[in-house]
Amino acid sequence: MARSLAELILEVKDMVKRTNDTTLITDTRVTNWLNDGQIEIVRRIPGLISLDTKDTTTLSLVTNQVAYSFASFSPKVAHLQRVYLLDNTTQTLPATGAVRLTDVTTVTITAHGFSAGKMVRIAGTTAATNTFNGTFEIATVPTANTFTYTQTDDADETSVAAGTATQIDGSSEIPLDFKPSDEFDNIYPEPAKWTAAQPTTWTRRGNNIEVGPPPSSSYAGKDLRVDHTAWAAVLSGTDSVAGRCVGTQTSTTMVDTDQTWTDDLYNDDYVYITGGTGIGQSRLITDTTGASTTIDVSPAWTTTPVASDSTYAIRSGLTETDIDDGDDGLIAYAVAKAWAAAGRERLSTIWNQRFETWLLTYKEANGAQMEWDGDVLFDD
Repeated sequence: MARSLAELILEVKDMVKRTNDTTLITDTRVTNWLNDGQIEIVRRIPGLISLDTKDTTTLSLVTNQVAYSFASFSPKVAHLQRVYLLDNTTQTLPATGAVRLTDVTTVTITAHGFSAGKMVRIAGTTAATNTFNGTFEIATVPTANTFTYTQTDDADETSVAAGTATQIDGSSEIPLDFKPSDEFDNIYPEPAKWTAAQPTTWTRRGNNIEVGPPPSSSYAGKDLRVDHTAWAAVLSGTDSVAGRCVGTQTSTTMVDTDQTWTDDLYNDDYVYITGGTGIGQSRLITDTTGASTTIDVSPAWTTTPVASDSTYAIRSGLTETDIDDGDDGLIAYAVAKAWAAAGRERLSTIWNQRFETWLLTYKEANGAQMEWDGDVLFDD
């Protein structure tokens, strides 16, 4: 089981003997180092299996258009892997063919051939109040001529202009051939002179995928499926409550009788002493007792908080890394940074080497078969 951000912070600070440090090896700095470690791992393992994903609905071909931006992809693209042309099914949507009633849109198209669970893109139609356009999952197919999808919080109404409905089924996935940008430019040196046809080749240029030859009108509206790895989500946490210790404190509890808590409210969250006696300590909350507004902590406090003096924050929503089994690497990376911040270069070098050793082993076990050489993708 992956450690939470709070657990990672505690372990890093403990390894550099700065558990209660609030000036040099702070929780904020350790969090930043851990996030930098995530970036370094993803950057150096392009085919990281745990972050492998695909987008099938964002990029639709436009007649004679070469460049398509993936800047809006969510999750954000770290490394592109493969691009496919999807031979989707497109039907004409009649002017009054979409009806929304109580958050459910029913589309009527004769013999549409669509299936429940597939994605459908509605485009081109208009309505008086709220749009019917967008990409949705087909919820039901009541008849051969109707299908439904969900649109919440939009007005009940009927479409007033014709459009298109495209089932993004990927029933025919045509892989495009990757070329480095310089080779791509050699093949297609003058865009204005290209003959539009079925795209067969792609390259990456900045946050754009470029395809060649540019799509002819018969391919307009068809989608590109983009396989890629994503950046790991930023590790973060939020303060659920902050206050000052009130009541009798012990080596394994913290009490604030000014609060109103319920049993088990903060179990598995972390409490931080943010000021006064015991400042800098962080502990796991193992139990919350509402009647006495008491939290039990583990391990015991090194310095017991003092009533009316010690201030605290209870933090929840503490995330775990998206990188499967990546905790040990993140800790090694952050410890190396912490020793460097403390001026202990020899220890920083040792921990840097531990991170590099871990990364090599981890890459062999968790990297897919894809590697990058500059912007050239090849099989490992």
